[in-house]
Amino acid sequence: MLGSLDATKRILKCFTLIKYQQHFWMFCLRNNIFRVQATRRKRKLHSILMFCGGLLSKPIIKNVHCKDQLVKIVKEENPWLVTSSPIEAISNDHGCLGIRMVIYLYRTTLRVIKIILRIVSLSLFFTPLLITSPIAYFWSGFGELWWRWLLWMVQRSGPTFIKLGQWASTRRDIFTKSFCDRMSVLHTKTTSRPWYRSQHALDQLFGDSRWKDFVVSVETDPIGSGCIAEVYKGILDVWAFQETTGIHLPFTKDRHVEIAIKTAKDGIRESIDIDLSIMQCAVRLIEIIMPRLSYINPVSCLNQFREVLELQVDLRNEARALKRFGDNFDPKKTRVRFPEVICYSKDVIMETFESGLYINKLVTDEQMMKQNELKKKVALIGVRALLKMIFVDNFVHGDLHPGNILLRFDNDDYRSTKWFNFFRISIDRLKEILNSFVSMKDGIRISYDDCDLDESGEPMLVILDTGIALEETQENLQKLRLLFRAVVDKRGRDVGELLLLHSPKQHCKNPQQFYAEVDQIVQIARSKNNLRRVCYLLSLSRSSISLV
Repeated sequence: MLGSLDATKRILKCFTLIKYQQHFWMFCLRNNIFRVQATRRKRKLHSILMFCGGLLSKPIIKNVHCKDQLVKIVKEENPWLVTSSPIEAISNDHGCLGIRMVIYLYRTTLRVIKIILRIVSLSLFFTPLLITSPIAYFWSGFGELWWRWLLWMVQRSGPTFIKLGQWASTRRDIFTKSFCDRMSVLHTKTTSRPWYRSQHALDQLFGDSRWKDFVVSVETDPIGSGCIAEVYKGILDVWAFQETTGIHLPFTKDRHVEIAIKTAKDGIRESIDIDLSIMQCAVRLIEIIMPRLSYINPVSCLNQFREVLELQVDLRNEARALKRFGDNFDPKKTRVRFPEVICYSKDVIMETFESGLYINKLVTDEQMMKQNELKKKVALIGVRALLKMIFVDNFVHGDLHPGNILLRFDNDDYRSTKWFNFFRISIDRLKEILNSFVSMKDGIRISYDDCDLDESGEPMLVILDTGIALEETQENLQKLRLLFRAVVDKRGRDVGELLLLHSPKQHCKNPQQFYAEVDQIVQIARSKNNLRRVCYLLSLSRSSISLV
């Protein structure tokens, strides 16, 4: 009896030791504290350290794990909501601060080193550009080379700078036309990688290389490369896909479907995190030097930019948003279409390939610029789609730059009439290869551009890349509705009152003058000939902002 009791105690003791060792190993692997040396001499010492460390780390790991799971649940419930959610309160909990400082000391030190190295590399990148900018300004011959140099540097500086360049190219109210035209290249041309470096994402999605049974072919060169991911064009055998995965595709009855495979770039999350940390420090420093910038709250803007960019990195969010937009928009009623999602994971999305012309062809192509009726139809479709997103669905595409909007002309549902012929696909591929040799100097060529479209049908907009989507709280949405209604009704003074009422950091010394000038701006904006008075409107805007 005593022997069996002692044996039971020894078993329980060994079990407890192993359990605490496992906890401490989890702690070590998560934080990279140290590596155990495989030597007999130190084995006993390491066992003691693991046992003691397990006693210490078990409650900490359990606490951190619970918090991480709670944050994950809140985040996955509605990742697009723009609000100060409970996530901030959870993540900023300061319990066991001393122990946490010890735990994350190594990680913090490593992070600081990476940030310093990143600052040095960015300085080496952009300092020569800054020094040579006066030469480029006064010497036109060197200016063209300088701009190409700048674009090359931005493309290789990482996704954060590419995204900022894409945003800057759409702000023609802030930057010059020449600057916006040159930076618009970033919408379609960034650094890319070959297919063999991206196909591992499909291996992870399907567990092995089974995807090769139903993905008939994939073009090895990307048809598009953004700041977050690359897009490859392929052909899917629908019957084989349904047989292998059990997933039914109700949107097509064809045997073969053209697909777009979007894969996230390697190391993208860490790169974005480091760059945004540097920008946050720079913005705080600028806000201290220039206190007048506090009215636009640049720190809050950058934090929101961080949230949406980190949201875009996880391709599962994009796929879910794509499905939600597809449910919100009926192509036959709204003339707006979104790609159909086939399957997805954190690092890859497989969706239907959508053909069309880039929307900026309407303002850059000489022949299409003359088609005023077409431009009016397209503008009306776009405005209705945007208003529906904001006020009806409360789910807005947050990245509507020209590279994400395609134009095509459909009479009926193209998927019911399109027949995929392998011979035709081979001919098209041969044309692409020949054209790539002719236009090699232009870098990556986007094949969406090269479709022969029948302009006799009704125009339809195809919206891509839903990685950034925004949803407002009901309180903010109601404020926006009141403001928009006041603008529509030409109640300029009410617009001014609403702006001051909902501005947390306003210090308006003369509210009545501000109301009067906002009313003047609204009347000009709602007049029929407002385009002729844009400069006057901008000057009034600047003077009104200076009052607040």
